[in-house]
Amino acid sequence: MINGGEPNKAQFPGYITTAPSNTQFFIKKETKSGKRKTKGGAFDNGMGTSKSLGGIIVARVNVAIPFVEDGQSQGSRALTKTFGGVAKVVARPSLGVVNATSFQVKGGFAQKTIILNSNSLFAFKKGLKYQATLNVVPKKTIAIDGVLEDKKYKAVKSAEQDLWGSDYGAIRVFSASDVVLEKMQAVPCDPEVYKKGVMMGSSAYLNASLDEFLKYQ
Repeated sequence: MINGGEPNKAQFPGYITTAPSNTQFFIKKETKSGKRKTKGGAFDNGMGTSKSLGGIIVARVNVAIPFVEDGQSQGSRALTKTFGGVAKVVARPSLGVVNATSFQVKGGFAQKTIILNSNSLFAFKKGLKYQATLNVVPKKTIAIDGVLEDKKYKAVKSAEQDLWGSDYGAIRVFSASDVVLEKMQAVPCDPEVYKKGVMMGSSAYLNASLDEFLKYQ
């Protein structure tokens, strides 16, 4: 059992996850790195929980609030590909409640894509005859303005190249070391302004979700 209100940095790279404070919830297990695996995972829609508790309405809510987006223009991206051997990352602050966001992480044989969604899923089930679900998602991003400055942050790294190679008898071997781009840049932010903005954006989405749910009561 895990207590809500405890931030977790291990679940998704680049994100902090948490649950409401003063609550507790069950997890299947927690890895050594801190990742938490829940029973049912992304496929748990609350129907099983509703039935096991006698048919009460269960709400499962996820709110995704990224703070940066890809800020590289199409022209710049095309130019980078043309020259090759250059890694360029352009990030632009963009705070808001989104419908969905994705990022890539290392997998077993290749990178895999992780998708985070904002959704409010209401579930009710007493049996096969008496059951219903309602899923409410943001139609567009609920922007949280006035928190982060409108500025692009760039990082560029050229690949190491071996243009001449080395002769080994009848063959010539070309080699180059792997180069990893690691650069950290701070984004100025007032903690209290950030907290207030995120609370307002989240509340706007949750209130809209509840209003939609109450239409069917």
